[in-house]
Amino acid sequence: MLLFFVASVSALAQEGIESDSSKVTPEGYRIINIEELQKANLKDSVDKGKKEPKNFHFSIGPAATFSFRSVYGNPDGKYYEADSSIALFSGYSFELGVMMLIPLNKQHFALKTGTLFKYISLLGENAFYIKEKSGSTETMEYGTRDLRETSIVFPLLFVAKTKTFPIALETGTKISIPLTSECGMRSGNGDLMDLGVRNSPDYAIALGLSYLATTRFSLDVNLEIQLNDAYSSEFFVGMSDISYVELGIRLFYSIF
Repeated sequence: MLLFFVASVSALAQEGIESDSSKVTPEGYRIINIEELQKANLKDSVDKGKKEPKNFHFSIGPAATFSFRSVYGNPDGKYYEADSSIALFSGYSFELGVMMLIPLNKQHFALKTGTLFKYISLLGENAFYIKEKSGSTETMEYGTRDLRETSIVFPLLFVAKTKTFPIALETGTKISIPLTSECGMRSGNGDLMDLGVRNSPDYAIALGLSYLATTRFSLDVNLEIQLNDAYSSEFFVGMSDISYVELGIRLFYSIF
């Protein structure tokens, strides 16, 4: 048994010597296998060219959105000559609050939600008719009336992306609960909440793109389309299906 072990060790040592000697010349110079070296360099370059995966991480932090909003309505043939939707108001809105990103898996899917305070400031786009408390009908001239609102917004968005691409697709809904809604009139500011004109809550479809700049910071572009009638047609005389469209840019920063 001992003789067999010694013979095996000797054979392995001889193979190693022959293998090493095959890589040098009789003069002692080392022989380099060019093909193996090229393969190694190619593997290194391929590894360097691979994109790092962009993973989702649980994130929570402040979010701010600046948007452009337009309010549209469908006129009837009695008060208006237009046969298609017309813009009643247009202007800007601003949201500020807290949002969080909840990964559903590491690289592809997540949920985004939060609570935001929203301020809206709009100006009248076209002349249209409203009904005041007295029941009289008033013509509102272009650019002479404004609409200001505040609300609490609850977004719920589904986020999807590829493994390495830093841009994600967002789709979902936003529910807004109006807190105040005032429309400028000749007789003063009219509180649309007290008048029972402002319908609540608002439901909207939200679509957007999110650029994951870093693990903490993202830049989003989103489109919001309201589904329900925002205002009663009894107030905006001769107008129905009053709703809004909004396009905005959101900044989100995760605190951890």
